[in-house]
Amino acid sequence: MELTVWPAEEFETQAISELVGRSFLAHGSAGWTDAAIQTFLQESSPGSLAGKLLSASVALVVHSSSGPVGFALMPRPSSLSMLFVEPNYQRRGVGRALWLACLSSARAAASDLGAISLNSTAFAVPFYESVGFVAQGPEFEHGGCRATRMLLQLAGTGTMSFGPSIDRTA
Repeated sequence: MELTVWPAEEFETQAISELVGRSFLAHGSAGWTDAAIQTFLQESSPGSLAGKLLSASVALVVHSSSGPVGFALMPRPSSLSMLFVEPNYQRRGVGRALWLACLSSARAAASDLGAISLNSTAFAVPFYESVGFVAQGPEFEHGGCRATRMLLQLAGTGTMSFGPSIDRTA
């Protein structure tokens, strides 16, 4: 499976929004109220994403030959707000490749970056733990959403490996 990672662009917002919606509804929305689900889907609509892409510190898309299969958004280098992978591409290294590309970009944007935080759905907690994040408490509920606050403490700059199947230059 050949994958490429590159900056997300406004012309892709429709496809990215659809990808986020499929992934969220398949795995991320468990325990959320209907109103919270609708709010999240509205906030990840093409129009909303277009504005977020313009102001984001990091916004990346993973593409396969069939189109976008992963998306991540960091409004600031210290905060990951979205990381979604097409359900049929999960557990194939797409999320890890996307995360490593985000981490590299965040470190490039902020050389003094000490930590990255996020709010994770219950489904994604094991993934984030596998890449070094630590839960900062139990799952919480806010406005009908369920999440676990997580933090990744960074030590030094280190070198990140993207593996043989990721071409970051394409």
